[in-house]
Amino acid sequence: MTSSDTLPLSEGQQALQDTLRGFLASQLPPTALRSALETRAGYSPELHARLAGEVGLAGLTIPREFGGRGLSQAEASVVHSELGRVLYPGPFLSTTLPVACCSRPVTTRRGSGGCHGWPTGR
Repeated sequence: MTSSDTLPLSEGQQALQDTLRGFLASQLPPTALRSALETRAGYSPELHARLAGEVGLAGLTIPREFGGRGLSQAEASVVHSELGRVLYPGPFLSTTLPVACCSRPVTTRRGSGGCHGWPTGR
């Protein structure tokens, strides 16, 4: 795929890409990536927590009313592209996909439910 095969990013998507690219460049240089891969976990749990909480990736596509950022799959694809660009080894998809599934309203005998706290990485 060449750059001419992709759709242009909106202003918000470009800002998200620039923010994430800058964060990852400062927090995951090649030496840090190699070090993380050599750990028992195979990634940096600290960096993963920062991406989830500080950068807000855990709640990226979760609606705002459930504590997420309320962004679309288009913005999620920007995030996935940037994580792939730096070969991010953390469990991003495996931790965000279940959260997205839980973000839909669920009615139980106790009332409305959900996965409170997950969108902020808690």
